[in-house]
Amino acid sequence: MAVLGGLTVIGMYAYMHYIPRISLLAAAVAAGFVLTVIVFRRPLRLDRLWRRWRSVFHGWSGAAMVGAVAASWLCEAAVIGVIAKAVGIPLSFGQAVWANSATVSGQIAQVASGGIGTYEAVMAFALTRLGAPWEKAYAAAVLTHAFKFLFSYAAGAAVLWFWRSDWQMVRGVWKKEREKR
Repeated sequence: MAVLGGLTVIGMYAYMHYIPRISLLAAAVAAGFVLTVIVFRRPLRLDRLWRRWRSVFHGWSGAAMVGAVAASWLCEAAVIGVIAKAVGIPLSFGQAVWANSATVSGQIAQVASGGIGTYEAVMAFALTRLGAPWEKAYAAAVLTHAFKFLFSYAAGAAVLWFWRSDWQMVRGVWKKEREKR
């Protein structure tokens, strides 16, 4: 989320010449409130959590992990760019990165499963801010989300097909859940 938030803020400044200080302040206050509630409601072993974070992000492996996350968002932006171009919206790569970052950042507050509706609304808004007509922006948002869903299901099916132990684990979890009832 930190990578996406950063890309979103950079894009807001680059494409709208505006950084919403009130929105950023409200988001920081909300995140602080949620963190406070989590810490005081259910005591965490913050020392252990901090050690785990330090070990995960220490050295080259941490940098590689952050780089891989950033690269995955850039790949998603490429998908948006291709689909937008297919529906008649010429986007630069930077614009596609910003539209993707804003859209996925908006998934923090999803209402429906998979972000259906929220994803399309935020992406259509982002694309219209870049000058696209509403109809084309909405079409690009729906097609992009559909493509990402299909890709996710296809990738999941491939994992289950090629790594049968994962499928056996899923079946084991289902079996344990049925036994609890």
